[in-house]
Amino acid sequence: MNLRKSKVECKTGRRFPTVLSLTYGGICYMENYIFPFLWMRGEPEDVIREEIAKISECGIRAVCVEARPHDDFCGPGWWHDMDIVLDEAKKRDMRIWILDDKHFPTGYANGLIEQHILDSVPSEAYLKAEEVYEVMRVSVNGIEAGTVLAPPYQISLGGLLRTGENELLIEVASTPARDQANYPSPPFDFFHEALEPAGMYGSIELYISM
Repeated sequence: MNLRKSKVECKTGRRFPTVLSLTYGGICYMENYIFPFLWMRGEPEDVIREEIAKISECGIRAVCVEARPHDDFCGPGWWHDMDIVLDEAKKRDMRIWILDDKHFPTGYANGLIEQHILDSVPSEAYLKAEEVYEVMRVSVNGIEAGTVLAPPYQISLGGLLRTGENELLIEVASTPARDQANYPSPPFDFFHEALEPAGMYGSIELYISM
């Protein structure tokens, strides 16, 4: 095993920072400072190969395939283009990274998760709110799921969800003590009054097990 540093320079004369490469077993593993996106839009094969070639000529040994613009993501057309990308990258000893979904956030699975949820009834489900002041009551499709008076603000929705669309209602109420803190008795000093938080803050998350 040996460790060496090298300068990378592309044909335009632009010099990149020092790159640290590790050689082990005759194979050189180079770490890149940048991983440019390779935008997939269904271009012709010669265009895809030319784009990879231009990146390689600049001394960059890895690209990240950006799948979102492709009209046939995960379909035959997309896989055909990926075969071209992988073939050209292999010739140039380049690594390929792939953005793992059609939309942000990942986990969308190109719409399959959403479709599966709409077509099936979850075996378990619960709702979790980050910050609530002070009491939270949750109803699903007109049926009360439960009321929480203190953290953690988490309520089980098991047995209340159905296939298709569901109506979720979250009601938050304060307490008399918090109301009194927010609306003190006169004389008022609104410029220096430290008001207590009220309502809901942060994220609301729905966890589903199919």
